Amino acid sequence: MPDALLAPADRELLVLRTLRNCGGEYEWTHHVRQAPGRGLDTDGVRLARDGAHDDGSREALLVLAADDLHSEHTLSAQTWQRLEKHLSHAEILELVVLVGFIRVFALVGNALCLPLEPCMQERVDRPWPVEVKPE
Repeated sequence: MPDALLAPADRELLVLRTLRNCGGEYEWTHHVRQAPGRGLDTDGVRLARDGAHDDGSREALLVLAADDLHSEHTLSAQTWQRLEKHLSHAEILELVVLVGFIRVFALVGNALCLPLEPCMQERVDRPWPVEVKPE
């Protein structure tokens, strides 16, 4: 996304957490493969998969924001105030829109029961892998 405001690693963390929250395993597996190229390491993928302990980090806050949007369908006032310390209003808007779009993709993949391609099934530990083995 050349015009994106959020850093690629932040976007990927939000995407993966949203897919995990929505049960979008098909999309998850493909995004895990792309995560290193977007600056998200295995620890970041693990954070997206397992959720965040609120340690005050930016990454934990992004996970908590994705969780707010998933469970409450909005950002709590507290989350919004905390996000404002790290992000511009335009970046917060991008975060909300991104999470919404990814929810739609997860819904479609889940409704269609998309199976993993055979080549991917052989390269991941399931469910919810944190990395994809090289081809």
